[in-house]
Amino acid sequence: MLFKLYKKISFFLIIFLLVQFFVLPIISYSNSEELIGKNAPDFTLESIFGKTISLKDFQGKIILLDFFATWCGPCRMEMQYLKKVYNEYKEKDFIIISIDLYEDIEKVKKFVNENDIEWIVVIDKDGIATRNYLIEAIPTLFLIDKNGIVRFVHVGVTDDSSLRDEIVKLYEITQTINKSTVEACLYPKTVEIRTGEQFMLNILISTGGSKIQAGEFLFSFDDKCLQLLNVTKELSWELIKINYNKYAFYRLSKEAMPEPTKVATLIFKVKEDIKITQTEVLLQYLKAADANGNDLPVTITGNTSLIHIIHYTAITSYTIEWTPPKKTIETKITTIVIISDQTKFILFTIPIIVAFISIISLYVYSSKKKIPKYSLILPNDQIITSSSLDKVYGREDFKRYLKIDDLKYITRRDKGGQFRITAKKINRMYDYYIIDEYSTNSTLVNDVVIKGKGYIKLKNGDIIKLPIHTGYLNIIFKSS
Repeated sequence: MLFKLYKKISFFLIIFLLVQFFVLPIISYSNSEELIGKNAPDFTLESIFGKTISLKDFQGKIILLDFFATWCGPCRMEMQYLKKVYNEYKEKDFIIISIDLYEDIEKVKKFVNENDIEWIVVIDKDGIATRNYLIEAIPTLFLIDKNGIVRFVHVGVTDDSSLRDEIVKLYEITQTINKSTVEACLYPKTVEIRTGEQFMLNILISTGGSKIQAGEFLFSFDDKCLQLLNVTKELSWELIKINYNKYAFYRLSKEAMPEPTKVATLIFKVKEDIKITQTEVLLQYLKAADANGNDLPVTITGNTSLIHIIHYTAITSYTIEWTPPKKTIETKITTIVIISDQTKFILFTIPIIVAFISIISLYVYSSKKKIPKYSLILPNDQIITSSSLDKVYGREDFKRYLKIDDLKYITRRDKGGQFRITAKKINRMYDYYIIDEYSTNSTLVNDVVIKGKGYIKLKNGDIIKLPIHTGYLNIIFKSS
């Protein structure tokens, strides 16, 4: 049996090692690419020199985010390409922020000094930025335009020529956006509401509404605390639901639209049985096209509405509880694809050590036999259960089951007890024996007096009789 168990553990260990060293390194798709076209998640981290760094502080610049670790060979290689790009564009509203994964600050400082890195380096100690950016491998690069939108994502080593081409495209995108006459937002930006009540948000086009003939928008919210009741059209716009929270909008007339113009109204209700004090609704994107079908550049000036939830604490009064915004991303990230030689050695040895310890533990566990319990069943289905190998029963054990007049016939434990039950292991099984040596009034088993007769073997269903003032109390012995 132990050999079969060992074979199973060995099989799963081999599968684990094959996946780690052969399957994962060839995965080309990364969840990080899902962020392309979306607002880059903000973060606040501490640099290696103790300064607080937030992504939002660099809005209006082209940002290159570099997720790396000092032990990662490909990361070291890519740093040489980043130096060339940084030196070329650092005077042109361009910055690099390198985000180290979890490492000791002194180790990172040493790495920065050895590689003459001049740009900002921060450490993601708690892994918040790593989770928000859906990092599955390092190095991973993000190129973010001046409006905070993720435009390009690279997993693995990327050379300086590829980065240079994309940075030029970002400058072109910025110039196009700056010329855009279409601006949209989610309005209002903040709402205070009580649990169980309804509120409304508007998809608003602040400028350029007259140029739009059709478009679509996508919004998101936490359905654990908010319920979407309806999405209604506004003015001469028509709405078509595409799926879930994605809607297309269009208009048949070519009349000039007022500015600002409402495209749609979102009607929500705050659920009652919730504990949080704040949530948010996000306008993920809004696309627009003119009457000729040409795409219009759209700038989203405000994509978030913060919902502050007020909880009742009494019938006639309530207390407003508010906490700062806190976004929770549930994506679990446990695998780093790019593996250094040092990490490979650790990944190879740890499973072997764990498997060895598991086998030893299983062997020790299997060599032990669990002691079965036995029960003493009293009248009226009252039960005394024990798993003790050797137990003396006296007056104290029956106090809760018998009257005082009956208890005085049973010998106390400090006097030797009424009887004693002992378990003996025979051929990996346990047999139970009863003995009566010290009782004042003898114990009976199946109507036979056992006092002074040594150990008597108990069988399942045997009746132990205790003396009481009206005769004997019948107790059924039952082993599990």
